[in-house]
Amino acid sequence: MKNNKYDIIIIGAGLAGLTNAYFLSKQGKKVCILEKNPVSGGCMQGFVRKGFNFDTGAHYIGGLGENQYLNIYFSYLKIFDDVKFKKLDEDAFDIIKYNGEDYNFATGIENFIQKIVNKFPEEEEVIKTFVYKMKETAESFPYYDLSKNNTNFPSNVDLNALDYLKTLTNNELLQKVLFGSNLLYLGTPKSTPFYLHSLINYGYIEGAWRAIGGSSKITESLLKSVKKLGVDIIFNSEVNNINFISDTNVEVETDDNNLFKSEKLISTINPDLTLSLINSKLLRKAYRNRISTMENTEGFFTIYIKFKPKSFPYLNSNYYCFDKNDVWSKNFAESFLFLTPPDAENQKYANTGIILSAMRYNKVERWKNTNIEKRGDDYKEFKQNMKEILMNKVEINFPNIKNSIESIYTSTPLTYENYTSTKKGSAYGILKKSNEYFQTNISYLTKIPNLYLNGQNVNIHGIHGVIVGAVMLSNHILGNDLLKYEILNSK
Repeated sequence: MKNNKYDIIIIGAGLAGLTNAYFLSKQGKKVCILEKNPVSGGCMQGFVRKGFNFDTGAHYIGGLGENQYLNIYFSYLKIFDDVKFKKLDEDAFDIIKYNGEDYNFATGIENFIQKIVNKFPEEEEVIKTFVYKMKETAESFPYYDLSKNNTNFPSNVDLNALDYLKTLTNNELLQKVLFGSNLLYLGTPKSTPFYLHSLINYGYIEGAWRAIGGSSKITESLLKSVKKLGVDIIFNSEVNNINFISDTNVEVETDDNNLFKSEKLISTINPDLTLSLINSKLLRKAYRNRISTMENTEGFFTIYIKFKPKSFPYLNSNYYCFDKNDVWSKNFAESFLFLTPPDAENQKYANTGIILSAMRYNKVERWKNTNIEKRGDDYKEFKQNMKEILMNKVEINFPNIKNSIESIYTSTPLTYENYTSTKKGSAYGILKKSNEYFQTNISYLTKIPNLYLNGQNVNIHGIHGVIVGAVMLSNHILGNDLLKYEILNSK
């Protein structure tokens, strides 16, 4: 049995684990990451088929323009040294296809407003009020905009997104259009907080980008950087027991019979899974029950397409398409997101395409105790049927797409659960609720002084949200604001 001692052990080599490792190791901490899979990436893992990379998450990114919020973080993390990005159509980074009409979401707050106003001229003041409220709310969150010295969360965290819009207008069509990209967080009309809608969407209004070659390039860049900083990354090493000896001493056992010791532990995996590995009286039963019973967002059924050469155009917009009147629906194939990832800065034809549609876990739960690639013929038949149903809906919006397909692959929430350890294949982790803000938000601090939680379940999901969460936690561990100011002044 190996015996390794570190300042900090991090469970999970996804975006949260890698960014925490980068921040802390750069400040002189000796860090080790334990990852159960053979590769890094977590929810941003990619896979290769026929020489082309397919993303499993983070299909586009907001706020990467010069001096914009995420640009500042990416510059500090040196991601721009390794990854190139392609800006989406400034007049239509997202296109909401609803009831035979296209509604464009445009880059820049004034441009965004004007494109919606063109469709709803009588609602101009409503649209301006709503969008500027999004801007104000996003920028008021701690660490969202490092140039602002925000340390406290805003007072309107219990504001419901749809309820707020209803106070401004009774126009149901406008309400549906403005929430047309709901697949970005899989919220519900009764519970989605306005702050969540704002944090997820406002960055895209600033500017929407795709990583050339896939967003997994981002975590590959971070992996390279943390290795240079001396971080030990142990792959194929699943944690099966955590023992807190004292406030400054924790032992972590892995399934390959190795023992790792450190002063502090950061877990970026699902909090419920984390707690199941710990036997401590400090974690009270009520706390464990609250974590274990939290509702999670749904997952996705995803289709990955390899197109025939020069058969389908590269589309520099994301398409949100609706089969029914409900933009909030989580029923499979009633809505979907379609996009064509870029492989180069300038390309006329798409090499690949990705289609995502919400899918409830109960659709695949009967196979939850089976192994990948060994789920049986009935599972293959299920995926084939779901693929045909969804592709028929896609064909309506993109005629002749089927004739352009060379090969096609699919995944379900069960696939996502197996590869990322997200609970029930949840795409975005714990469902945030406006009427239960404190009950549905988990602190990175716990009753065990040297145990910390991080990742998309703890803060806000998405690249920006996860990085902000890592900065907040790393700042707390370091005990000062040095990291914050170092990031702000790194350019």
